[in-house]
Amino acid sequence: MRVMVIPAELIHPQNRIDGVTLARLKEGLRLWKTGDFDKIVVTGGLFLPQDVQTRTAADLMAEWLTQHDVPFYKIGIEGASVDTYENVRFVNDYLRRNHPSTMSSRWTVVSHPTHIRRFTVSCRALGIAVVPAPVDYRLSWIARLGETVAYLLHRFDPLGEGRMAERHRKD
Repeated sequence: MRVMVIPAELIHPQNRIDGVTLARLKEGLRLWKTGDFDKIVVTGGLFLPQDVQTRTAADLMAEWLTQHDVPFYKIGIEGASVDTYENVRFVNDYLRRNHPSTMSSRWTVVSHPTHIRRFTVSCRALGIAVVPAPVDYRLSWIARLGETVAYLLHRFDPLGEGRMAERHRKD
């Protein structure tokens, strides 16, 4: 099965997709229209308090894709993850549960190049190859610094099982 994975960035209050997530969705839609994919898996959970964000990022992304003519049955929804580590592990679990006979060990990941680097580290730890589909939106220097630190953390803890990753999820 040819799988495309689109991770969410953030969600704005009142369940609105942010510009970065929208850029990823638009690129994913462009790639979908090539006919080269069997499944799009959108991934991202609740990032904000439940009185501000009542629907998961993945649900909002799936809704956007269906509004742009992607058949709902072609979309996989992973709505529990809150970071890149969980994106990778939970998408892998979703595919194993729902598509065991056609499980893919190669995913096309639609995101910023710096995020794809982190995604790749975690995927490799699970034996999954990543085909990058970069969306090159502008990152501030502080965001680039954060991505560099996050990349180093992924190198030392590729599956997010250490104390740093667990602590980050609790914050």
